[in-house]
Amino acid sequence: MLQRIKLGTRLVLGFLAVALITLVLGVIGYYGAVKGEKSVQEIGAVRLPGINSLLTIKGEAEKIRGSLRTLAIPGLTGELRERQYKNLAESRKAYEESWKDYESLPRSPEEAEAWKDFVPAWGILKTENSKLVDIMRQWDQTGISDPTALGRRIESFTKDHYQRVQQVLTLMSMNRMFEGGEDHTACAAGKWMASFKSDNPAIMADIKAMQGPHQRFHEAIGKIKKAYEKAGGEEQLIYTTEMVPAMEQVFRYFSSITRIIGEGILLSDQAREQLLGPMTEAQRTALGLLDKMVEVSRAAALEEVRSAVFQSGFLRVFSAGAAVAGVALAMGLGILIARGVSRTLTGSPGAWAKGRTRWLRPRPRCLRPASPWPKGRPSRLRPLKRPRPPWKKWPP
Repeated sequence: MLQRIKLGTRLVLGFLAVALITLVLGVIGYYGAVKGEKSVQEIGAVRLPGINSLLTIKGEAEKIRGSLRTLAIPGLTGELRERQYKNLAESRKAYEESWKDYESLPRSPEEAEAWKDFVPAWGILKTENSKLVDIMRQWDQTGISDPTALGRRIESFTKDHYQRVQQVLTLMSMNRMFEGGEDHTACAAGKWMASFKSDNPAIMADIKAMQGPHQRFHEAIGKIKKAYEKAGGEEQLIYTTEMVPAMEQVFRYFSSITRIIGEGILLSDQAREQLLGPMTEAQRTALGLLDKMVEVSRAAALEEVRSAVFQSGFLRVFSAGAAVAGVALAMGLGILIARGVSRTLTGSPGAWAKGRTRWLRPRPRCLRPASPWPKGRPSRLRPLKRPRPPWKKWPP
């Protein structure tokens, strides 16, 4: 069948076959490049940034929890507390930026469903955090970093002064002398008032107003002890006119400070309950959903990686097979076309023998009249000149 096709058609078909093989290999390479670019784009521009944004949100949430737990520690200085508030602001700004980055990325249906559940849970956590921060700010306004410890100290001071009053009464009724009580600067409350500082103006005003009565209280104790030693009988008068009024004022200021401290204790208890209760529960729920989203994104990224690896292996094997098949096909077509062209140009052995036999076959002798036939009788014929044998003229 190939012998019936013209030489030009054969050459065109050969070049078209080679071009088709090249086109197939090119299409395979282009398809592999497109799929590889899509996988790289999916992993590098969607999955990894998404996971990074989610992990950033989670990390900042952990930092916020750490800052709030630090603020709940009693006894922190104002500088440390302000640093924690600054850390809170920075963490909120960081997770808000990551939040915007994640919202701008495309999401799979599973990720979209998890994000839909996470957003309201995060809103609840944010609300509970804000409540706790408000309580902390109110606590700061009391000017008492550790209200419980200060309340215990004021209670101890009150008991010390009641004890001095009891000692004075025992001295006057039972003639039992006691040591100390005359120097207000040696008193535990006196030492505390001299060194205590607070941002609460009400407490500082009470301490300043209490210094005078406190000094008179201890001076009255000294006078009573001296009067007892002189046995002048003035102890009761000093007690009634000097010590009792001073004592009442001191205890009144202690009560006022204790009332302010009670507000601080109430706020610290509310902060502790908010921290360990609603806020912890909201954070546990939100971070659980956030971990679920991270796992979904990681699974999608791993699936994309597996798909890319499988696609790459398939294209590698297919390209190698196509290249081998293309080379074999091209070589086969080249051989067939070369043989056809060669037969066309030189002829086949069978055709050669057939043509030679045709030329060697004896031909009949040709006769022609020697002269025109005379009218009424046949003319004499003479043989023509014998032609040259065709094989002496070969090839024609």
